[in-house]
Amino acid sequence: MFFKLLKYSLIAAGIACGNFISLAAKKPAESSWYKNISIPDRRVLVFYPSDKIEQSRAFTLESREEFEYCQTGKKGLTCRQLSPGEMIKRKIRFQVYPAADIFPWEYNKFEISLKGRYLSARLLEGSHEWSITKVIAGDTVLFHARAVRKIKMDPDRNGINFETAKYKSGILNLFFSDKWSRHYKGKTEIRFALFKNRFFILRDEKVGEWIFERS
Repeated sequence: MFFKLLKYSLIAAGIACGNFISLAAKKPAESSWYKNISIPDRRVLVFYPSDKIEQSRAFTLESREEFEYCQTGKKGLTCRQLSPGEMIKRKIRFQVYPAADIFPWEYNKFEISLKGRYLSARLLEGSHEWSITKVIAGDTVLFHARAVRKIKMDPDRNGINFETAKYKSGILNLFFSDKWSRHYKGKTEIRFALFKNRFFILRDEKVGEWIFERS
């Protein structure tokens, strides 16, 4: 009896001192949640420069709802898969509004994804950052993409092409064509590297490298 009274006195003292947590037995924190493990269905769309509103053809994405129930407790983390749910289908169109300051060789690549009931769209690669919204139009989900600001994109790898070379009086003249020269506001740089063939070595010897500028 004395032990019980002493135990209760210690707990009461702990409450008075604000140290009840340190005196009382600690109980493992428990929490639980549902994890979406649905297999997503995706579609990638590419849009090229245009001064008009561009809209994709209607397409359908399908994804079956699947979840895991996860819980943390005395045994750590445990998860169990629940019975598959409903097959979700969405009919979709994607609409892109004209973007300013876009070069002819640039493009914008979007990915539309349906994971269970979660439908989303994002930019994979492109010339601009985009604001993407969606509305329901009858039985169709319509995405609207509007350019927010210009971002740097790699130049066209096929924009500059080698045409011919002429060698005269110890001078080598190289001739190139520039497909997009009228669109450049600054200068154009061409990197030129000269290699020497080494027949008995797998790797050729680099003689030198030069940069040519054209304003």
